[in-house]
Parts: sequence; structure tokens; C-alpha cells
Amino acid sequence: MSTATSGNPQIRFKKGIGLSLVAFTALTGLTWLFLWLKLDIRVADLFYSPNGGWIYQNAQPWKALYQYGTIPGLMLTLLTLGIFFGGFLKPELRNYQKGMLVVVLTTILGAGVLVNAILKPWCGRPRPREIIQYKGQWNYCAPCTGSTPGKGMSFPCGHCSMGFVFVTLIYCRSNSKKIAYGGCAFGLVYGVLMGVARAAQGAHFATDTLWSLGVIVIVSLNLHYIAGPLIEKSVAHIKKFSIWKIALAGTSFFTAAFLIAIVFLTRRPYYEIESYSISPAPHIQRLVIQSNVKFVKTSISYEDRPVKVSIVGQGFGWVNAKEHVDFKTAKEQNILKVQITALTEGYFPELRHQLLISLPLSFKDRIKVEIDPN
Repeated sequence: MSTATSGNPQIRFKKGIGLSLVAFTALTGLTWLFLWLKLDIRVADLFYSPNGGWIYQNAQPWKALYQYGTIPGLMLTLLTLGIFFGGFLKPELRNYQKGMLVVVLTTILGAGVLVNAILKPWCGRPRPREIIQYKGQWNYCAPCTGSTPGKGMSFPCGHCSMGFVFVTLIYCRSNSKKIAYGGCAFGLVYGVLMGVARAAQGAHFATDTLWSLGVIVIVSLNLHYIAGPLIEKSVAHIKKFSIWKIALAGTSFFTAAFLIAIVFLTRRPYYEIESYSISPAPHIQRLVIQSNVKFVKTSISYEDRPVKVSIVGQGFGWVNAKEHVDFKTAKEQNILKVQITALTEGYFPELRHQLLISLPLSFKDRIKVEIDPN
């Protein structure tokens, strides 16, 4: 992966396409192998106890890696960004500019936009601690098989992607082989270590870590080989600017990136289910549901299990926006009332609700279910 500025753009384009296809094929093959060997579940089992839950969830160093593990990646991004802009002022840094820009753009577009803003919320893959096998409420979902957006944020691993960004230092090989190979090796080790930490906490599967690496590699390949000639022309053109124009161009770039981030952050899919189990007395003949929210859909099913009332919240919200649901019951003669109160925390530009009621088969002709419109 040479960082030479010379070369036919068409040859670089074809090489970029070829290497990206090889990387994607390898990623797909490894994913199939992981699924065939059931590594997602086998790795998760190493950190889970039926009696104690996720036994390493608060243990060190895994907790520290979760809390502070993305800081090295952020520091790398700031450092490479500083070197990139420093190249316009100091000639000795100019040879590093193109490699540094690949690192910065891979972090922004790969780890930031693609992994955290698009794939994680829109793929909707439940985390290990959210699946039924580990006392969660959803079924296991293989990667790239399609799920409800917002129904889990497991795929891929955001923390791991910030570890793997060090791999992109390989594009500085023509400037410093020590930095290139050392950074690449560190990135592989650190990214995998982050994956172990997140698996230990029941937050990610092994394939989430694998795809984090895959996204970073494929995005960086496209930036270096396919977008490389355009990047080099842009850098050469910017060098002709005055320091004030360079500052203006940098400010414009980050302002645009910020606005794009705002669009993604305010349209993050949200999906959550809150359930409440009840045991109606034998004399109860009516089940009345009252709520402060309107339901776009109500489903009543009869199954061989206890009474359960569930509310599904689905829509789009700001980062960390959530909904708190409270259930209360009250009895009046032969009526059992279930009061559902849903309160939002944070901003939701769109939020819809569904009501799911599950009753035992023996209740089908015995209890009448009503939804109180008030």
C-alpha cells in the first residue's frame, strides 16, 4: 500500500476496487466461518454465568477500556489532523499530509459515520445481553440478516472501530516504516482487545468486532486508492492558499461535518419493548388498558403462558434519548385496570407506540379486553 503521489489514477482505481473486493470477500468468508463455528455464542458463553450473569461486566481492565478505550483513537485523530494542517506551515511535514488525511477521514467516515451513525442504529442487531439465551427479550440475530432498526445497537462495535483506526497508519509507509508497521500492529491488537472487553460486558459479539475491522480496512482502501488522486489534487491546490484561506477551508469542512453529524444524530432509530406480567383474580371479567399515549396498533394473542402487557416504542430520537414506562394496576369489582404511563427523556422527532397483550388460552372467552381511549 504505497503512498507515492505518482502513478496512473486508473491503475490506482482498479487496484483500489480489487483490494476492496478481496477485503470484502475475506470479511464475508470469515463471517460465514464464525457463524458455522458458532463463535458468537461460544465467545459470549466464556463471560456469562447463568447464576451470576456477565461476571466480568464491572471487572478491570474491561470496565476501564469501555470508559476510556476510545481516547487513544480520538488523540490519534487530533494528532494526524494537526500534522495535516501543520504541513501547510512546515515543509518537513508535507510528505505526511496525504497519509494523515486518510487516517482522519477514515476515522470520521468509517468509525464515525458508517459504524456509529449508520450501521449500529439501522442494522438493529440485539446485543448479547439483550437476547433470550442470556435472559434478554430478543432472539439472536446473525450479522447482515436484517432486523428492525433501533432494535439493538450491537453491529458493528463502535469502540473496536476506534481501536482499529490505528491500522490506517500503514498508509504512511513511504514516510516511516516504523510508524506504519508499528501503528498497524498496535491497531490490530488494540482493536481485538477492545472487542474482548465489550464481549466480557455482554455488549458485543465476535462478529461485531470482525466487521469493525472490515469497515475500517475497506473505507481506508477506498480513500487511499480510489479517492487518493482527488485528495492529492485538493491538497496541492490548498497549498497555494494563504493561511487565512486554509483556516477558512478547514472551518468550512468541520462545519459541514458537524451539520451532517447533527442530521444523523437526530434521526437515530429507536426501538424498545417494556413488558408487565399480571395475574388476574378468578372473578376478573374485563381487562381495561389506559395510557397517556395513543397506540397505532394493538395486538392480542392467546398463548400457553401468563398474562403479559407490553408496549413497543419505535421511532427516531436524539442520541441517548429514551422512554421510561411505568405500569400500575387497579381493581374495581370484576374489572382489572392497567395504567401505562410513558414519559420521554431527550428529543424524539418521531415516536410511535404499539400495544401487545398476551393472554392464556383459557382466558379467550372469559376476559374481555378493552382499550380506554381517554
